[in-house]
Amino acid sequence: MTVRILLGALGVGLMAFALVGALTDHDARRPGVLVVLAAVLVGHDFVLLPAALLVGTAVTRWLPRPARTPVLGGLFVTAVLAFVALPLALGPGAPADNPSVLPRDYGVGLALTAAVVWSGVAAWIAGAALRRARRGPGVATPADPGTGADT
Repeated sequence: MTVRILLGALGVGLMAFALVGALTDHDARRPGVLVVLAAVLVGHDFVLLPAALLVGTAVTRWLPRPARTPVLGGLFVTAVLAFVALPLALGPGAPADNPSVLPRDYGVGLALTAAVVWSGVAAWIAGAALRRARRGPGVATPADPGTGADT
């Protein structure tokens, strides 16, 4: 059994579990749950996925081969960080009379974490450039797994 089939089966099973759980929960408002599930599906398939494909295509067309892998990794990590931290950074629903609900400046934390991620991306690209420079010009070497080079 290939990994793709296993992951696909796992994903379908998790979706079925979520749907059955949402529909059989006595406290849940079924129309609201179905609207949220439909919104997630539409948001993923018609907004998030096309945006990711466009960004990935742009990166692979416009960036040199050694920079592609670290930049795509940095974009992915930054997107996940933003997905997790933006609700906290924006602070919707936090009562003004209780500052302990969201006690930190999550926007600054998100910015600092993104800066660390992109510093790592820059270091990765700089390290790959140094390795290429040390090999010298015209030296035919196999693909460097640290740079994402295919040839």
